[in-house]
Amino acid sequence: MTSNQINWELIINNMNHDLIRSFATGNISGDDFYQEARYDGVSPEVRRLLRSRGVTEARSLARKALRRRGVQV
Repeated sequence: MTSNQINWELIINNMNHDLIRSFATGNISGDDFYQEARYDGVSPEVRRLLRSRGVTEARSLARKALRRRGVQV
């Protein structure tokens, strides 16, 4: 995995899907999403996502990642 790729398996497997869905659909902010990620141990990956892609694209990627794993968005 290159340095600019996001490890979605890590994020999806370690965070509550409802929380990721809330971020993906715009119900919580990028900052709130990052704060919650700190408790789940995936904050470096979430920080990399938000800094490299921005909140708008990160939301789109989160929706895509959830759909690819069969989670309803």
